[in-house]
Amino acid sequence: LAGFLEQFVLKMPGWGLEDTAQHRLLLVMLTSMFGALLLPLCYAFRLQRFARMIPAPVFAGFNTAVALALLGSQARVLWASQATDGYWVIAIALGVTLVALLARRWLQGWPPGVTALLAASLATMVLLWGGWHAYVSVIPDDHVPALPVMLVSWSDLLTPQIATLSIVRDLALAGATMALLVFLNTMVAEESIGQLTESPPAGLLDGLRSSCALFLGALMGAPLLSPSVAASRAALQVGPLGWRVLCLVSVLVLLLLGSGALALVPMAGVVGLLLYDAWTAFDRPSLRMFRQWLRGQETSRTQIEDLITVGSVVAAAILFNMVLGVFVGVAAGLVLYAWRNGKRMVRLVATGAQSQSNCTRSRADTRMLAQGAARIRYVELEGALFFGAAQDLQALLRSQFGAGHFLVVDWSHVISADSTVAQAVARCLDQAGAAGTRMALCGLDGAAADVPELCQRAVALGCLFPDADRALEWAENQVIAHSRQTLADTHTSMLDAQSWLQGVAADARTALESALELRLFRAGETVFVAGETSSELMILMQGSVDIVLGRDASRGIRVSRIHGGATMGELGFLDASPRSATALATEDLLVGVLSRSRFEDVARLWPEAGKQVLVNLALDMALRLRRTNQIAMRHAR
Repeated sequence: LAGFLEQFVLKMPGWGLEDTAQHRLLLVMLTSMFGALLLPLCYAFRLQRFARMIPAPVFAGFNTAVALALLGSQARVLWASQATDGYWVIAIALGVTLVALLARRWLQGWPPGVTALLAASLATMVLLWGGWHAYVSVIPDDHVPALPVMLVSWSDLLTPQIATLSIVRDLALAGATMALLVFLNTMVAEESIGQLTESPPAGLLDGLRSSCALFLGALMGAPLLSPSVAASRAALQVGPLGWRVLCLVSVLVLLLLGSGALALVPMAGVVGLLLYDAWTAFDRPSLRMFRQWLRGQETSRTQIEDLITVGSVVAAAILFNMVLGVFVGVAAGLVLYAWRNGKRMVRLVATGAQSQSNCTRSRADTRMLAQGAARIRYVELEGALFFGAAQDLQALLRSQFGAGHFLVVDWSHVISADSTVAQAVARCLDQAGAAGTRMALCGLDGAAADVPELCQRAVALGCLFPDADRALEWAENQVIAHSRQTLADTHTSMLDAQSWLQGVAADARTALESALELRLFRAGETVFVAGETSSELMILMQGSVDIVLGRDASRGIRVSRIHGGATMGELGFLDASPRSATALATEDLLVGVLSRSRFEDVARLWPEAGKQVLVNLALDMALRLRRTNQIAMRHAR
């Protein structure tokens, strides 16, 4: 507001306004009113998303610039005051700053500013009682309490010689800047408090409420206010105030104004309080990084980028004005955000050997999959993909092309994407076929609103999957199917397909196969439900099964898929524990069921075969657990 007022004073002659205290107050009030009216637009246009793209160094630059501006202005005030009133002015100001800092540190339930001003008032009373020196009060002796709205003449703006349209244009621009600043500060405070309380972010209705309150305050003469992180956390410690407490505070404020007690508050106390604000506004991490860089200590590239951003905001605000600092900060923040996200647009590039689906297969299929794992390529994208990343992303995807390759592109960690990136990936979809590569896209739910044309193109080509697990399963199935076609013997024996019989003698294997009870399930039927107690081992002869968390398979989350030749229900078979998940047939399913009692009958006749079956089951479960751990580590990255 002070920066805007300085510009308004220079423009007053051109507007036809005299430079008076009343006209200055009028312009300040109108700027705050315009800002309050424009604030809901920030919520209506959902600028929260835009604000969250501004990195923390920009806000650190804002805070540091405010701190330096306060420090410089109040230092000039103190220097001018000591020439006429002596060094006691400096002593009171520094004393107030010290008291506020001590109150902040040791008196958690006391507001530091009020405590410091009370201390300044007591010091002033001591000075008056001792007759040492006169003092400069915030309120002169001849002052009559009045609201600022009572001191301005609104009709002055409507006189013929006033350039009203020019004034309104400049005030609207200043108000929009003020609204943006208030909105950004509010977002920072909300993010900080939201991490402590897990409260939902403010919406349009909250913005309208704040706007109404701020507009009424500006109409009465109050400047436009925005929350600070420190004040919000202090208020969080106190808790919400009821209407009784608010009424009591209002009565105390009126008594304070009417009693004339504010005349005991020295100007030096206000200066000290502003110095305290400057001290708390300084961004400490930025200062530590700057000191580390000056000492020649090791500084990362990210820290240097942060320092450059903070320095550019501070330089623009101090050398020119805070308004320019705001625009420089927002521009620097967007450039920094795009630069950093453009550098790390890819989270992982791997082959089928490093990234696998959570599917259980027979040993024959697993062996074929291991031989063709290099033909599966997995690219995991991340961050915000802007037009600047389109060319590099397209080059990366093309580098994964190859004859017989299957390329899976995972979008689940993409925050947002623009149309240029979508067009680049769509071109890769069209070009992949010519290179002998089949592409699959997954995890596009979060970015679907940003790239609808890409989603439609992927659906038309039949290469869109809900998640990476299903997309990788598709690629693995393609590799296995291609491998089977190239084998001279296209079928697998019972021994090769069912790993639980590996190493079992022929006569014992025949007995175990005879002990199996065959069951048929249609696609969509439930094989077993979570919570059921069973000691049956199930061998998938044909078809596949989805393992789903929860009792309701239609609403549960798929954690794995089991294909023909593999087993399921091993834990219940070993210890008769309840089923931990629900099994749903995804296609017509033929299952061989081996009960624990029948297995024990065979094991009594062939003890070595019984031991070998248990070893095979343990090896299969260990392989499955190892694959699950690999998938968990991939997601942790």
